[in-house]
Amino acid sequence: MDIEIVNEIDLSPAQDQEIAALLHEAFGAEFGGRSFFQQRHHLRLIARIDGKMAGHVALTYRVIGQGGKMIPILGLAEVATDKTYRGQGVARTLVTKSLDIASDSPAEFALLFGDPAHYHRYGFQAAVNSLRSLDLENGVSKGIKIGPDDSFMVVATGQTTWDPQAEVDLMGRKF
Repeated sequence: MDIEIVNEIDLSPAQDQEIAALLHEAFGAEFGGRSFFQQRHHLRLIARIDGKMAGHVALTYRVIGQGGKMIPILGLAEVATDKTYRGQGVARTLVTKSLDIASDSPAEFALLFGDPAHYHRYGFQAAVNSLRSLDLENGVSKGIKIGPDDSFMVVATGQTTWDPQAEVDLMGRKF
């Protein structure tokens, strides 16, 4: 398995279409034929087996607010594996590589929105914090959403301790 690391701005039209097709297969029509859900990311990790796209994860680097502090994080999104390659460690390789990137960066935490039962194996823990985020619907800003999210998960990649009581301001959209 080969892993390509591609800056979002450098995605070729062919790569963009491949990712869109994979996300459609994995998540259905919810992505509207796009290679992203609500907004573009910063970096893509693409797994290839014999030249075919086997899996993908999108990474977003930014700061969030927590307890009056600005904290750098890496958000993981759109983890998807082609059905042909499921059960072969593709997603595991992509998530592990994403966490390596986060650990080698200024990011203090890696965050994602996903199934806690699945992501615990990578060290992610459910975060019970109240969240503040931009509420997007079909590319339209609907306001600010405030409240907990059962799919919100966190793993430390730096030296900062996560505060489970403090409100988390994503300072933008979910990823």
